[in-house]
Amino acid sequence: MIRISIDDSLAESANWEKAESVEDVVKAVTLGLPPDRIVTSVSVDGQMLTRQQTCPALKERLQSIRELQIRTADARAWAIHGLDRAVADINRLQQSLLLAAEYFRDERVQEGNRIFLRCIEGLERFLDTIVLTRLAMKLDFNRMCVDGIPFSRLEKDLSLILRSIVTAQEQQDYETLADKVEYELLTCFHSWSRGLQQLKLSAHSNA
Repeated sequence: MIRISIDDSLAESANWEKAESVEDVVKAVTLGLPPDRIVTSVSVDGQMLTRQQTCPALKERLQSIRELQIRTADARAWAIHGLDRAVADINRLQQSLLLAAEYFRDERVQEGNRIFLRCIEGLERFLDTIVLTRLAMKLDFNRMCVDGIPFSRLEKDLSLILRSIVTAQEQQDYETLADKVEYELLTCFHSWSRGLQQLKLSAHSNA
């Protein structure tokens, strides 16, 4: 029988009798949370899921797993600090990505791969931070724009770029990978950085 816990407290199994997948349980938990709480992490059999809203593991059937852990947090804390976390993520990632691209162009593949793998983890954390901040601040990314581009488009573009970069790395096409990092990903990051700074200014002016 699956063990489901929310913030380290064992949940009543009767609450999930109609749930078939991990996603069903997460949605049920989200709907049942107080307005000031949001789901911040989901772990399946001890493995934390990244990119919570699109992770394939969400479709996994409950019968195939032993333990599901869900953690929540104060939405107000994310509303206050989420934008700062996202900006800090971008600042950390930009230099590391440039260094990885330089190593790949110099055919220092082993060093480039080591840095690149850390960057992928950071990019996934950044995407999760954006999702959680959007939910906590109740932002409408379809209506909000930076340089005429909706934030929802930036969010989609970043996911697509990340997918294409991972594909290039898997195919060991390091020249293409370096091009995508320098000319696509960092350009996207520039838009995100401008947009996040605008959101911070707006949030402070409305405080």
